[in-house]
Amino acid sequence: MSYRFVAHTADVLVEIRAATFGELLTDCVSVVRDLVAGDSPVAARERRQIAVTGDQPQEVVLNFVRELLGG
Repeated sequence: MSYRFVAHTADVLVEIRAATFGELLTDCVSVVRDLVAGDSPVAARERRQIAVTGDQPQEVVLNFVRELLGG
């Protein structure tokens, strides 16, 4: 599991390398946290389930990140 931010003309480009799809989604959570909070301390206030769908794995990831950002 690892990710890095890549210089790009888009708003944000992130390269994620993960051994499993679950690890990929976990890294997506870490990326969003880094973008939103940076180095600021963050404490979990709630835990919720996220259910997303998509015809392709890329769609599932995109919909997952959308849900993380508030749907």
